[in-house]
Amino acid sequence: MTAIVSRRHVVSMLAATALAGCGGRGEFTATTPAQAAWLKRKVVYATNRAPTITGVARGNSLSYGLLEMATPNDRPPGQLDFTGPDAFTVASRSAVAPSGLAPALMSTVPRAGPGQNRLMLWVHGFNNTPAEAVQRQVQIAQDIGHNGAAVAFVWPSDGTTRGYIHDRDSAIHARDAHAELMLALSEVWDGEIVVIAHSLGAFLTLEAIGRLRLSGNGGRVMDGLVLVQPDVASDVFEAQIGDAQPLPNRAVLVVAQDDPVLRFSARLSQQPERVGASGDRARFEGLGITVLDLTNVTDARVPHLVAFSSPTVLNMLNRLVGAG
Repeated sequence: MTAIVSRRHVVSMLAATALAGCGGRGEFTATTPAQAAWLKRKVVYATNRAPTITGVARGNSLSYGLLEMATPNDRPPGQLDFTGPDAFTVASRSAVAPSGLAPALMSTVPRAGPGQNRLMLWVHGFNNTPAEAVQRQVQIAQDIGHNGAAVAFVWPSDGTTRGYIHDRDSAIHARDAHAELMLALSEVWDGEIVVIAHSLGAFLTLEAIGRLRLSGNGGRVMDGLVLVQPDVASDVFEAQIGDAQPLPNRAVLVVAQDDPVLRFSARLSQQPERVGASGDRARFEGLGITVLDLTNVTDARVPHLVAFSSPTVLNMLNRLVGAG
């Protein structure tokens, strides 16, 4: 009985920490007349969520949509309010047929110029509503100066702090849909494709890449891969990397040893640590991955997403990988 109580205690602590780390509950809301002058950014979303009246259902097919999001003009880098007066809103939305994916992608390119041939695919982590997943993609794109196409893969997260087991099952279930999306993008996009996956989304992304490789689709599906604080056990990660070979030349692992969500996730899984909070840099660099350690970054608004919520890191990324 003691072990059961202890495990429930860890689940409760993980839920509380994840709520602080992944934000409040966000929903899609329409842009008001007062927000009409806000900055606009279009993003394609792809999802295998099945439509339901209540709850979250896992679907077996992809659907696409195009959203134009409005964001506050004076928003500081790294700030993303899912609720309240500064929450991102929807200026327009439309469905996208698979045959219309290419023009929809081109419509998300803000302007002609450097970096317009780069596509960024964002894969969210645990405890995200669809609105939060899309809003985070827009925040990252704006704050790093991304001038290319923007895509968000919205897999069926329960969007609750108690839904960790549900979300891990959903991540496994979404492998085929994610693989299908990467193939579809590689077929219609001639420029660079960079996949940025966070937390449980990194686990999902590696599973999807592995399925592509093992099924014989060993060609080019991406040119860059950024795994941000993955919620994956080290031995599982190594096996996934083995299945995902060959990795793109630009493969980056972002870690933060002081990540509170991954600390509790390790306790929940009865593992010493998760990859995204590991201090064993040499172990993962030996797999052919560049490791970026953001431990002790003090200005991150979301400790479980240091790279894209720290103004300091975002300013650096803007200079290094923005429109150039």
